[in-house]
Amino acid sequence: MTYKKAKTYEEVNFRFAVPDDGTYAKETGTVLVRPGEMVIDIKDDDGTSFFLIVGNFSDNFFTGNNMTTGAYRPKVQAKWSDFGEIQFIGRQTFIGRWREDGVEYVFTFWLPRSYASYLGNKGKA
Repeated sequence: MTYKKAKTYEEVNFRFAVPDDGTYAKETGTVLVRPGEMVIDIKDDDGTSFFLIVGNFSDNFFTGNNMTTGAYRPKVQAKWSDFGEIQFIGRQTFIGRWREDGVEYVFTFWLPRSYASYLGNKGKA
């Protein structure tokens, strides 16, 4: 398989399960896939990156922390993995743990199956 340098996916829908009340929050962002990494970029209303998570691939998981700077920078640690085609035909389901300022969330998002061709030889999800 030939690996490509990078691919950006716009308008990716994220769902965050809210602890203890059975509801979830929705966010829309961008995911960049490049060899050995997956970057999650969720912007606030003025277009500034609010969450910028650079996930490094290791042991079948991507893990990273929020890299944004500014007056309010949420402290986030995230870990996620590809769980295959669970919900949408032709889309890979990602499920992970999102720890923000001490509160744990489960989060999900979906990408086309072709994303793996951008991971390179540094990881296969």
